[in-house]
Amino acid sequence: MKDKLQPLPLLHIKKIEHRNGIQLMVLFDFNNRIKDLLRFELGYFYSKTHKGWYTLYNDKAISNIKKVFGNTVQYSFDNSILKENNISEIGAHLMLSEEKKIILRLFRMFLKRNLQNENALNLHYNFILNLVDYNQDKSINQISNNDVNLFLNNNNYNLKNKLVDQKMINTAIQLFKSFYPECKLNKIK
Repeated sequence: MKDKLQPLPLLHIKKIEHRNGIQLMVLFDFNNRIKDLLRFELGYFYSKTHKGWYTLYNDKAISNIKKVFGNTVQYSFDNSILKENNISEIGAHLMLSEEKKIILRLFRMFLKRNLQNENALNLHYNFILNLVDYNQDKSINQISNNDVNLFLNNNNYNLKNKLVDQKMINTAIQLFKSFYPECKLNKIK
């Protein structure tokens, strides 16, 4: 029996003015584990006014959150925090649905567990990310090899002369297929 993918809890992180200062506010659906980590590990306080957890905003506050939570949660950063801290969200520049973003985040985590080479990880991940973005009108499990060929043709890929590219693309497809068996992608020829 296949396990259903459970979405990771979402932490919405933003800057607010509260208690005569600039604070880092963390909002999330109720989760005792997250609450306890924020309160006891990171020393956050609860605001009844904003219905979220906060601490004094500084450079270390965001890195401490990432250190404590790592890849066990999804992060949603307010635009002011993204710009100030040079943080990029997965697909932030793309118009992807939340469902697609979640699947792509989980795929990236899958790649991190299965690939030691950061360059290979980025290469395979970016190919799948761009393929999904190109096929915005389809759900991920509806993307087929015909869509891959259209994507390649419209993005000026010439695979006849680039055996390495074809191997990379097939590897990316195989990795995605093993992560998300419901998809219709298969090896390209």
